[in-house]
Amino acid sequence: MEGGGAGLLNKETRNAGEKPVHGFLIEEVLRPGIHLSVRNRRYTLSVWNPALAGCPAGLLFRQIMHELSIMQSALDQVLEKARQAGASRVHAIRLRIGALSGVVPDALQFAFEALADGTPAQGAQLIIEDVPARFWCATCRHEFEATRMFAECPDCHRPSGELRAGREMELTSLEVD
Repeated sequence: MEGGGAGLLNKETRNAGEKPVHGFLIEEVLRPGIHLSVRNRRYTLSVWNPALAGCPAGLLFRQIMHELSIMQSALDQVLEKARQAGASRVHAIRLRIGALSGVVPDALQFAFEALADGTPAQGAQLIIEDVPARFWCATCRHEFEATRMFAECPDCHRPSGELRAGREMELTSLEVD
């Protein structure tokens, strides 16, 4: 199943010592050492150390990553736009990601590298612009930045209920040829 393909569909399976899970599981090896599974709309990315293959300690980390589904959607859009433009290669992808979007930029970068392999976007540069969270204070009538969803104005210390920026997840531009 290496290098793409439809994957493996199981009714019941075991993963790295887990108890059997009932329900459908789709598994796919994205590239040697990187395994993607989808169970009940939850994506799991497993990264293995090939030197420890066959040993339970070979599983370096296993984490549910919604960044995979986000990046898959963005990559689908990128490849469709490139196809529409008659391009055969994608050189750069620019995204705007808000501080309160719930997306981890490093995980998004890793997901991009795993998913772009074997596509016209393989080797492309993923440029992520961080968008800080900006709130509006109705009392002081000004914008301010904060790092949490429940923010208070730094001047009057009243809570702000109006988030003006920081939840973005936007594909802003592509470089193709």
